[in-house]
Amino acid sequence: MKTLSIAEARRDFCAIAADVAETGESVVISRYGVPNLIIMKYSPEAAKTDPPPRKRSIKDSPLFGMWADREDMADPRAWIEKQREERRKRLFS
Repeated sequence: MKTLSIAEARRDFCAIAADVAETGESVVISRYGVPNLIIMKYSPEAAKTDPPPRKRSIKDSPLFGMWADREDMADPRAWIEKQREERRKRLFS
């Protein structure tokens, strides 16, 4: 297995990819001397792995919808404006 720096891989990527596809020999790409990734020939058997984990959404947060049952926040914009108005009265009165 051949090891290249990331700078070498960037410079000659097309040639490296063609060589891997032709010979089937994998190439390790290192960054600052530490192996970081591997380029290998595609095989359908290797591609049949578990799908990557789903990205987390804000809806997964336990805080999502925490005010859903509050009647005073049925209209969030009106609630925020009311809070701002009360603050303005205190600051400018």
